[in-house]
Amino acid sequence: MQNVLELQDNVIENNLKLKFLERDKKHKESQIKNIMKAVEMGVVTKSTALRLQALEKQVEEVNAAILIEQNTQSQRVSREEIIKFYAEALKQEPMLLINYLIKEIKLFNDKVEIKLNNPIKKSPDIDLGSSFLFKTYYFYKTFEIYV
Repeated sequence: MQNVLELQDNVIENNLKLKFLERDKKHKESQIKNIMKAVEMGVVTKSTALRLQALEKQVEEVNAAILIEQNTQSQRVSREEIIKFYAEALKQEPMLLINYLIKEIKLFNDKVEIKLNNPIKKSPDIDLGSSFLFKTYYFYKTFEIYV
C-alpha cells in the first residue's frame, strides 16, 4: 500500500502538464513584454495591437488551465480510500474485476503496455493523469498471437 501512496506523490510532484503550462505562460508573458517594448519605442500598428490582445487572451486561458491542473494536484487520496477501491475490485466477478482495474492494454510486436484504472478519482471530471500506472513489458523472443 505504501508503494501506491508513493506513486501518487510521484505523479503529483512530476506533473508534466503543469510544468508545460507554466513554461508556456512564461513564454507568452515574455512575448507580451517584447511587444510592450516595441510600443514604447513607437512601433504601434493594428497588427501589434491585435497580437497583443491575442497573447493576453492566451495568457488568460493558460492561467485557467493552470488553476485546473493545480486543483487536480491537490486531490490526494488517503490510504483508506485506496484500500476501499481495491477491496471493492476484489468483490467483482472475474471479467468485471479486469474491467474495474485495467484501463487499457496495447499489444505491439515487441512489447505490451498496460494502463491501470486510477483509484485516485475524486469525481468523474478529475482523473489524475488519466491512468494510475503505466507499465510496459518487453518481449525478447519473437512470437505470434493467434486469435
